Amino acid sequence: MCRKRNFTTSCGYIEIMKRIQPISVFIALLSALCLCLLVDLTLGSVRIPVRQIPSILFSADADPTLRFILLEVRLPYALTAILVGMGLGLGGMVMQTLLRNPLAEPFILGISSGASLGVVIMSLGLGVQWLSATGLSSPMPAFSMVTGAFLGSSLLMALVIGFSRRMDSVMLLIVGLMAGYFSYGVVSMLVFFRSPEELRTYHLWTLGSFSGVTWRDLPIIASVTLGGCALITLRFRMLDILHMGDSFAHTVGVSVARERWILLLGVSLIASTLTAYCGPIAFLGIAAPHIARLLLRSHSHALLLPASMITGALLSLIAAFIAKAPWSPHTLPYNAVAALIGAPVVISLLFNRTSLRRLSQE
Repeated sequence: MCRKRNFTTSCGYIEIMKRIQPISVFIALLSALCLCLLVDLTLGSVRIPVRQIPSILFSADADPTLRFILLEVRLPYALTAILVGMGLGLGGMVMQTLLRNPLAEPFILGISSGASLGVVIMSLGLGVQWLSATGLSSPMPAFSMVTGAFLGSSLLMALVIGFSRRMDSVMLLIVGLMAGYFSYGVVSMLVFFRSPEELRTYHLWTLGSFSGVTWRDLPIIASVTLGGCALITLRFRMLDILHMGDSFAHTVGVSVARERWILLLGVSLIASTLTAYCGPIAFLGIAAPHIARLLLRSHSHALLLPASMITGALLSLIAAFIAKAPWSPHTLPYNAVAALIGAPVVISLLFNRTSLRRLSQE
C-alpha cells in the first residue's frame, strides 16, 4: 500500500514538473526579450536612459532630438527585428515538420532566390518600364526593390505551392531546391555582365538589414507576419499529426495535400514579405526551432510554435543590436552577425543535450 502511495506521489510530482517546466521556459524567454528590447532602445551612438523613455514617448516637452532617435530610428528597427524573428522562427518550425528535415527553413523552397531575381531586375533598371506602365513607379529606389523582391518571391512561391498538392514532401523539397537553383543561375548571369556600381543596391540588400523599414512599412509587415503566424498556430494539431507521417495522417482522416498547401501558403507569404523589405535573412529559421525544441524537450506544436516565435524574435533582436555596432561608426552585415551568434548557441545546446542523455543512461 505504501509503495502504491509513493508511486502515485512520484507520478503526480512528475506531472506537475512537466507542466511547470514549459511555463518557466516561456517566462525566461519573454523576460530576456523585454530586456533586449530595452537595451536596443537605450544603447547606441546616443544613449537614452531607461527612465526617460516614457516621457520621450508620451510627453510633448521631450527633447525633439531624442524623440526622433527613439521613435523614428530605434523603435521601428527593434519592432522589425522582432517581427522578422517571429515569422522566420515559426516558418522554420513548420518547414522542418512538413519536410521532416532538421535543416529546413522558410527559404529552402527557393523564395529568397526568387526575391533575389526580382531585386536584380529592378536594380538594373529592367523593371522600370513595367512599373511606369502599371502606374506603380516611384522616385524612391526602395519601392522598386520591395516590388521586385515581392513579385519574384511570390511567383516562385506560387509555382512551388502549385506542385505541393501533387507531390510528397521529398519531391516537393527537390522541386523547391531546383527552382531556387534555377533562379540563382539567372541572377548569376545577370550579375556577371554588370559593373559593381550598378549592383551596389543589390549587394547591400543581400546582406540583410532592418534600417530601411519605416512606420509606413511596419503595418504591412506586421499584418502579414502576425496574420500568417495566427493562421499557422491555430493548426498546431494538424502539425502534430503531420509530424507522425503522411500514412498516419491519412489513417486519421486528414487531407495531407490540403493541410500542406495551407501551411506552405502561410509560411511563403510571411517569408516573401519579410524578404522583400529586409533582404534574405539567413539562419534564424534554422536556429530558432532547434533552440525551442532543446529548451522545451517536447514534440507538441502547441508549445513549439510560440516558443519558436519568441526564440526567433530574441535571436533577431540580439543580432540586430550587434549589427548596429553602437561602439563603432560602421554597421555590420546582419546575416553574418546572426550566423555567428546562432550557430554556437545551437551547437552548445546540442552538446549539452547529448551529455545529459549519456549521464541518464549510465
